[in-house]
Amino acid sequence: MWVFYTTEVNNKYVYLSSLPRSGSTLLSMLLGSHDNLFAAGEFILFGQALRASSSCTCGSTIYECDFWGTVIHKLNAKVPTRGQEQEAGRNFETLVYPFDFRKSLLQRSLIKLYSYSLIHRNRLLSEVAAIPEKGYPFRMKMAFQNTLAVLDQISCCFSDPETIFLDSSKTVTRLNQLYMQNPFQLKVIQLVRDGRGTVNSWLKSGSSSFTETVNSWRFHIKSHRRSLKKIKPENKIRVRYEDLCTNPVSELTRLCDFLQVSYQETMLRMEGPFHMLGGNPGTMENNRVIQLDNEWERMFTQDQLTLFDKLAGPLNKELGY
Repeated sequence: MWVFYTTEVNNKYVYLSSLPRSGSTLLSMLLGSHDNLFAAGEFILFGQALRASSSCTCGSTIYECDFWGTVIHKLNAKVPTRGQEQEAGRNFETLVYPFDFRKSLLQRSLIKLYSYSLIHRNRLLSEVAAIPEKGYPFRMKMAFQNTLAVLDQISCCFSDPETIFLDSSKTVTRLNQLYMQNPFQLKVIQLVRDGRGTVNSWLKSGSSSFTETVNSWRFHIKSHRRSLKKIKPENKIRVRYEDLCTNPVSELTRLCDFLQVSYQETMLRMEGPFHMLGGNPGTMENNRVIQLDNEWERMFTQDQLTLFDKLAGPLNKELGY
C-alpha cells in the first residue's frame, strides 16, 4: 500500500505498506526510476543504519552516500554508542522499528491502548499511551516526529518541490499513525501477492511450521484490511504483484495516473542509482529484471495446498487469487 499525505515539508510523501516478500522492493525500484519519484526503501531503518553504519543500495555506507550523507550532515544526526551520552544533534535512532521494548503487563496494555487510539483516531489516548519513555508507543510517537524532521531536510535535496518521496517501511502501525494525522489527504495503493507465494518465501527464511506461517500471513492480511477500510474508495487502488510482473506497463500507467504523474518508459529499466534502505537484496541484485516468482507452484505438496486453502483460502480469494 502506498500512502500519500501532505506534511509541513514541500515534498509529497508516499508510504508503502505491504507484507514482506510481496514485491515491495521491485515496486520501489520501478517507481523510484521515475524522474519525479525518490525511493528511500525502508525509511524506518534510518536510525538503525546510523548506529550500524549500514550500506545504502548505492554501495556506500549511509555516511558516505552522496544522498544520505548530505541529509545526515544537515541533521547533525549523531547516534551515541552504547553507554555514551549523545553530544550533539537529535537522536534519530527512534526511526528504527522498536522491537526491543519491554513486554511487561503494563507495556502490553499500553500497546493495546495505543493501537486502539490509532485505529479510532483518538489523539488523547495516543498521547497517554506514549508517556512511558521506554515503551513501544513512545518510540513510535518519536519515530513519527523524527520522520517529519528528516523529511524536512530531505526536501532541501530536491530542486523540484513536486518530487514524491517513497517510503516502503510497510508497517500497519505507521499506516494508522499517518491516517490519524491527516485522514482526508490519505491515498493508498495496496500491493498484494498470492498468499501461497508469500508463505513460501517466508518458509525459506524462517523456522516456523507451515501452519504457523499461514496463520501469520492471515493475521497480517486482516490487520491491513482493517486499516484500509477507513480509506475512501476513491483514495485507494489495488495492485497485484503478479500483474505488475506480467504486465508492468499497464500497472505502472495506472499507478502514475493515481499519483498524478506521467508514465515514463525509463521506469522499466530500473537504472538507478538507488539510495534505498533495507529491501530485498535478491531483487536488487537480479540485474534489474522484472521476473515473476511462482516457485510455490512446484514447492508445495498437495497436502500443503489443501491446508492453505482450508486456513486462508477465502481470504486469498478476496485478494483476487
